[in-house]
Amino acid sequence: MTAAPGASTTLPAPWADDPFLLDDRPLWSPEQVLTRDGALLLVQRAVPAGGRPGTRTSLVVLGPAAPAAELLRAHARAAGTRAAHTVAWVDTAALGLLQAADVTRLGLRPARTGWEWMVTEHAPPALAGEVGVRELDPAGDADTIRACLAAANPTTDADPTGPGERWWGSVAPDGTLAGVIGSAPRAGRGGRRPGEPGSAHLHGLGVRPGDRGQGLGAALTAAATRTLLADGADWVSLGMWDDNDAARRIYHRLGLRTLHRMTTLRRP
Repeated sequence: MTAAPGASTTLPAPWADDPFLLDDRPLWSPEQVLTRDGALLLVQRAVPAGGRPGTRTSLVVLGPAAPAAELLRAHARAAGTRAAHTVAWVDTAALGLLQAADVTRLGLRPARTGWEWMVTEHAPPALAGEVGVRELDPAGDADTIRACLAAANPTTDADPTGPGERWWGSVAPDGTLAGVIGSAPRAGRGGRRPGEPGSAHLHGLGVRPGDRGQGLGAALTAAATRTLLADGADWVSLGMWDDNDAARRIYHRLGLRTLHRMTTLRRP
């Protein structure tokens, strides 16, 4: 096992090139890194807009289930761990190997079911349903996008007016939006000048109930992914609940691969 505490902590290979970790690195300051037999435990401190690390910390545990569970178990039993983190993202299989008491020691509770983080660097094949897909104006079409989301995906927190948002819509014959999907910018590999693309994370996918079953969700995902990669994104990612088998099959057919299966834990 290796440890590298302190504000200058860096990720070892191969984790230093992990797209999931790279995407959010501007938001976190690594505080502790532990590795064991290919697994990683990472403690990070939030970096607010002012640029100085704050008090909120997160925990990330990824990699092979058995060594990842050992890292998490030891961390949970360490003095002062309880309630030290506000959120954790833990490999779902590793979490399943822990005793209930170990999870309790973290002071965190699992939220809903597990989820999968998917990524692709390759353009998906063209689909017939893309004929009606158009890129939208996130500002000018904001109300129309929100109205579609209210019917198609009412639980999403995606919003077209967020910084750097891009949105696509499937336009029905009567001119209304049958479905939409958005993307938010992420850091990608880094080392770029301001304004240059990093990576992109898809969110807010929704198709109105009356327009489902026609492949519009797949068409929206394919069109958005192809455009983002053509415009220079290092990769395109998305997250999905791990009990959505139908969505997984669609995304895998489009060339996205599941990089991590995780469960989110939060303070009660």
